[in-house]
Amino acid sequence: MNQDYFKKRKGYEYYGDMSDVINDVGRDAIAEMFMSLQVWGTPEQCYQKIVDIRSKIGNNGFNGVFSYADMPFDMAEDSFKLFSKEVLPRLKELPDVETVKDVA
Repeated sequence: MNQDYFKKRKGYEYYGDMSDVINDVGRDAIAEMFMSLQVWGTPEQCYQKIVDIRSKIGNNGFNGVFSYADMPFDMAEDSFKLFSKEVLPRLKELPDVETVKDVA
């Protein structure tokens, strides 16, 4: 489907606009941008990325996705175990971020 399909559907105009952006900057640039938003890498890189995201949006939780597409289960399980061993304990040591509810 092209961007015109979405632009003509009420409530889906955003997707048509995003198609224009993809066409303007290219699929590779969009893929790079998407990758930059994800948490991946060595345990230290993952920890630093989560801390960076936390400093920007003030989240007190993290939902990790350890399996993508047709990744073998063993690989996803190994990633999960490594994260649980190397990253999670450090995240648990971080103090809670003050939330709007806490301030109100």
